[in-house]
Amino acid sequence: MAGIRKSGGRHYARSFYRLNKKQVEIRVPLQNPDEPYITKYVAESRKARYEKKYEAEVINNHINGIKLDPSKFDWFSDDAVKYRENSVMLKQAVYKWLAYVKSERLKESTIGIYKRHMRAFIGIIGETVPVKSLKTSHIDAFKISQQSVAIATLHSKLRTIDNFFGYCLDRSDDYGLMVKPKIKKPTLPKGNPMIISNNQFFSALNEIDKIYSHDWANFLRSIYNFYRDTGLRLSEPFNFELFADRIRIKAGRTKNSYPRNVYLTKDQVLTIERMRSYVNSQVKQKKSRVNQIKYFSRIWKNVLRKTNAPKKFNFHSLRDTFATRLYFLTGDIYKVCGALGHSDIKMTTKYTHNDTLELVQAFPDIAKIHNREQNGHQMMDTTALSSLQTDSQSDNFTRVNAGVV
Repeated sequence: MAGIRKSGGRHYARSFYRLNKKQVEIRVPLQNPDEPYITKYVAESRKARYEKKYEAEVINNHINGIKLDPSKFDWFSDDAVKYRENSVMLKQAVYKWLAYVKSERLKESTIGIYKRHMRAFIGIIGETVPVKSLKTSHIDAFKISQQSVAIATLHSKLRTIDNFFGYCLDRSDDYGLMVKPKIKKPTLPKGNPMIISNNQFFSALNEIDKIYSHDWANFLRSIYNFYRDTGLRLSEPFNFELFADRIRIKAGRTKNSYPRNVYLTKDQVLTIERMRSYVNSQVKQKKSRVNQIKYFSRIWKNVLRKTNAPKKFNFHSLRDTFATRLYFLTGDIYKVCGALGHSDIKMTTKYTHNDTLELVQAFPDIAKIHNREQNGHQMMDTTALSSLQTDSQSDNFTRVNAGVV
């Protein structure tokens, strides 16, 4: 079986046989002189064809002293060069890429975003442009056409296009793209976490008591306590497998495809079951499932406005608050990264820059644990933490906070 070796910037297939108790190596070029560069994916593909069609003959010829003739390999033939010259058109390549992305089990919402972004790119560049002719100048033309969109939106579109180019480059034998166009994405502004202090949080819960009936208010209070204590995204309790003590979030279904288990208390499991039951009952009445899930987010946002909270506060603030409290409690950025399901710790570092005095004022319940540590007591781990008491009322910050496996 052949292997691959890269030497002098070019790829070779390596075949071996034994002669007089010594191992002899044969190197077969996997790219022709007209190809200054091929990707590892292309090299692997050609190596597989070499093993199947040519390797036995090459070894036999070498044993018999017959010189290697590279022109016999299909990647050296005129037909191969001609095929590359007639490269696939942009629209056709995008369809194939989207089919591949779908086979990777990404969320339908993510695939929908990719479709919209590539539709915008094709609208500017043209659907009949050969993929092999795409250059950085095409990216420049697209960026000029997008001057009216937000920086974050442009950044997302360029990231999608960059992923598409990577797919085509890895399959340059099929698409003819030999060099990946350079894409310079705009720098995104770094926003600070939106932290809801204990006082702000309980003020919002008190507003719920004023607006809604007793039973419904208690249900809503349990929901927002749940999200603040777990750091889950809005849709995650509804879309993943629920067990008696945890939610299992599978790879390919999360925002960044990072799998994890989030451990829950019995009360939190009960809250999820009630939330799911409510949403399902609304769906049976032919209401939108997505809108019913977002209903909880809209209520929270409206309640925050009644407490005169800053306008930037929203439902995601509960997740930011969870992460900030967990880091304040443990001082372990890796634990926070795992609990949030981040694939890269760089995404988590924004929760490490808060002023300690402000955090003490915002979260006096956790500050008490810091005081104990300073007095010589061992720092509590979140896996053993069942509840913390604030001056006003119970503040459940449960073992789920570090419950990631």
